Amino acid sequence: MILSWVREAFRAYPLRISMLPLFSVLISIMDGLSISMLIPLIGTLFSGGSLVEDEEGWLPRTLSQLVDFAGADNRLFLIAGFIVALVAGRVLLTYINRINVAVLGSRLSLELAGRIHQRLLDSDYQFLCVTDHGTLINTLDTEVWNVTDAIFAVFDLFSSACIVLALGALLLLISPELTLIAGLLVAAVSIIRRAADKRVRDLGAAKVRGAEAYSVRSYELLDNMRMTRAYGQEPQVQSQFVRLTDRLLRIDIDLTRVTTGISGLQEVAYAAIVALLLIAAVWIDLGQASLIAFIALLHRLQPNIAALEQSRTGLVQADASLASVARLDALPAWSRRATGTASLPALQGEIVFDAISFSYDGKSQERRPALADASFAIPLGRTTALVGASGAGKSTVTNLLYRFHDPDSGTISVAGTPLTALDLGWWRAQLAISGQDTGLISGTVRENIAWARPDATQGEIEAAAQAAEIHDFIIDLPFGYDTQVGERGVLLSGGQRQRIEIARALLRPGAILILDEATNALDAVTESEVLATLRRGAADRTVLVIAHRLATTRNADHVIVLDRGQVVEQGPPAVLAGSGGLYSRMLRLQEVGTRLESELGA
Repeated sequence: MILSWVREAFRAYPLRISMLPLFSVLISIMDGLSISMLIPLIGTLFSGGSLVEDEEGWLPRTLSQLVDFAGADNRLFLIAGFIVALVAGRVLLTYINRINVAVLGSRLSLELAGRIHQRLLDSDYQFLCVTDHGTLINTLDTEVWNVTDAIFAVFDLFSSACIVLALGALLLLISPELTLIAGLLVAAVSIIRRAADKRVRDLGAAKVRGAEAYSVRSYELLDNMRMTRAYGQEPQVQSQFVRLTDRLLRIDIDLTRVTTGISGLQEVAYAAIVALLLIAAVWIDLGQASLIAFIALLHRLQPNIAALEQSRTGLVQADASLASVARLDALPAWSRRATGTASLPALQGEIVFDAISFSYDGKSQERRPALADASFAIPLGRTTALVGASGAGKSTVTNLLYRFHDPDSGTISVAGTPLTALDLGWWRAQLAISGQDTGLISGTVRENIAWARPDATQGEIEAAAQAAEIHDFIIDLPFGYDTQVGERGVLLSGGQRQRIEIARALLRPGAILILDEATNALDAVTESEVLATLRRGAADRTVLVIAHRLATTRNADHVIVLDRGQVVEQGPPAVLAGSGGLYSRMLRLQEVGTRLESELGA
């Protein structure tokens, strides 16, 4: 899984990624050589003759032979110059490498986050309906960055391995015997450390699950604040939050205890290795200068071995994060896969639902039927009302029209062309919706209305606002059309939000206008004014009105009545009102309710 992302990163940035191990090796070699210069330095300080005859290893003899050319009087200056040059080179390469790492890390993180964001935009709407939004937010906001860390852990793993090999080669050139002993001891410590991998992996997975639950809880806290306060559930919500954070704290403590304990034991083991190597050095009669350089190089090697193990442990811990992001990265691009290529020169005739059945997926994989073998037609160029009790399937018709979902069985056609054959982008451009679940974005009034048409002029935006009976209110705001509406329009009333949504729908040049409970937050007078304006402004449009309040359907040309996902009657409203069927019964009940409200109000 991680290797596929590493390969993608390498294909995108071959030069920058190749620089990581290359610079790491060069930095380690320079560091090792500067330390190895201790051999001729000590020899120069404590030997008056030639240095070569005092050393046995290849590297000590080579370095000593190199400085011998300068003569006894100039050796110290030459050694000092080498050390300064090597340290300066190491510092310069380290600077370049860190800048490269920072740039590469930012690019990889942002590109991966952008790709996951695109996956969500293109995903099947069913997936978004049944997946906790807090979980998706946590993956997009946190786990994506953990994946980038894991990618760098692979790079670090490779770089650390290269450094270990480079420093190991220097050690081998000083003393093959001691290097072999050190290698065997370090390998034994590494094998012992891997025994804790399963525990680290399990804790890493628990941490990801806890982070997802935390995001879900935080999202619900803000989303349900009004309900929480209305029912006085603040103590219960706080108690749930505290239990969740306590669980996260215990996971963090356990993870820290395990990883820190492993690192501590590893450090003790390395100290024991150094002690054993000192004994072995005496046993094989290694020269003092070579021994000092060997121990110094080994000391420099130790953190790189530790980094090697930490990178590996980090990858083990990141398993759950990788799986979480991989699930989203593997989402099929439903919108692109499902689109056809056809478009229509004109919208004439009917939108026909032929024997349509559809069920929603639940979070527990249960199926919830919404439409069952429903057949009806929506005449184009006219106004159709879709009525029925809550859960009758009215909003499902809108979802299927937009192709947020496709029916389980049956076909939908537009002017005789199957909906699945139409280019999805073209078809959705013919639709404009206002009502349930459309909502507002964080931004200005202008931005919210222009969301339907970003290229709309100010005059067109104002004309749409006037048609929705909201223009006068907007110009009285502190900054007019540039006034911020707050997150999801929280700074506006329900009726004001609905009228801005209606203005946005009217701005869309599409021929089909869908009003899904678009006036349910308006008072009766404003609703009547808005509907009258809509009738005038939508005279040449196809209008689909979905409403509970049947008064809004009286001026429709055609009414379709749904009950439990089935069409129980359809026809002109005047005919249905006197038929004695469900529509007429609902109409009488609402008239009685309106009369009672009026009498109680009086």
